[in-house]
Amino acid sequence: MKKIKKYIFIFIFFFSISFFFFYNYNIKIRMPVLTKIIFGKYKHKYHVTDILNITYTYKKEKRKVMNRENNYGNYLVYIYNTHDTEKYYDSTYLINPEVSVNNYIIKEYLDKNKINTYVEERSIKELLNFHNYKYSDSYKCSREYMEDVKSKNPSIKYFIDIHRDSLKRDKTTVNVNGEEYASVLFLLGLENKNYNENLEFINKINDKLNEKYKGLSKGILKKSGRGVNGVYNQDFSKYTILIEIGGQENTLKEVVRTSKALSEILYEVIKDEEHN
Repeated sequence: MKKIKKYIFIFIFFFSISFFFFYNYNIKIRMPVLTKIIFGKYKHKYHVTDILNITYTYKKEKRKVMNRENNYGNYLVYIYNTHDTEKYYDSTYLINPEVSVNNYIIKEYLDKNKINTYVEERSIKELLNFHNYKYSDSYKCSREYMEDVKSKNPSIKYFIDIHRDSLKRDKTTVNVNGEEYASVLFLLGLENKNYNENLEFINKINDKLNEKYKGLSKGILKKSGRGVNGVYNQDFSKYTILIEIGGQENTLKEVVRTSKALSEILYEVIKDEEHN
């Protein structure tokens, strides 16, 4: 009986702590693994404290980036996620990072290089619910945020919508110089009447990315017709781009490598654009 009470106490305590961390930081741990950890049967090389440390560090860095945002003006870049509930189902650390992890890596690099970048923190899902929209209306919501941010920050010129693909790992992973990266794919909406202007900008990023990291980009997927959005808000500006970084099965390490590589290229291309 004492043993059962002990397990109940441990479970309630651990569940309370886990709920605080994982709910607050939008990171999920699978229940079968949680049960094994509680009863001391989990043999993974990473302990639960490592998971909490990873979570805490990510949140701390995110807050640091967002706090700096308040000290900046004259933003040039806006990063957002139309499908902000997309996740990478990475089992390495037993966490499911959201696609927004890319936002802060890119922002950090651009900020350090004096390209002031604004990251969208508001939820698309909440706006969908507020308007009683369907998931397919997500681009209406991101458009609403784009218009709002632009009205308050007229200096913003570049709009970067980051997604992840839903394909299997073998379709979204590439080897570059002996290391595994999450592949990059650009989407272009052909139902935007000025899509050629967006294409010109996307080509510069795509070409430079593959020049420095050969094979990292899978190219440009052009979409139109029934069943697709076909515009992706790219009519908002000729500098509006949609980038897919990896797929649902890519590891966090692979995604981070790609985000860092992409950050370098975005900086180079934007710098060239601004100096022309």
